[in-house]
Amino acid sequence: MASRAEAADAGGRRDWRDVVRDAADLALVGILLALAAIPLVTAAAAAGTASAAVHDWTRTGSWPPARATLRRFRRSVLPGVPVSLLALAVAGLLAADLVALATGRVPGGPPALLVT
Repeated sequence: MASRAEAADAGGRRDWRDVVRDAADLALVGILLALAAIPLVTAAAAAGTASAAVHDWTRTGSWPPARATLRRFRRSVLPGVPVSLLALAVAGLLAADLVALATGRVPGGPPALLVT
């Protein structure tokens, strides 16, 4: 089966309802990604699983089965924990930097705060 991009290039006209349906599907993937990333430890696994699902959708034109998606998620939770913890540490350091700049503990804080 041709990919979604190839179908559009081949002159296949898409109805506005197709575009709205695709937008709604992608919005649902984004909502599910946000919900799965709430525990923070699962953020990397959620992003990887959503990315793989969208890749499958663009290649085949249909979403992968729920069982396959859950299997991908379970497989990627453990390897994604260090990445999620690293992202959390970086966010914490950035927050500490912003607090130091905002409270004036750093010389030139207000201009640096604007840049940051």
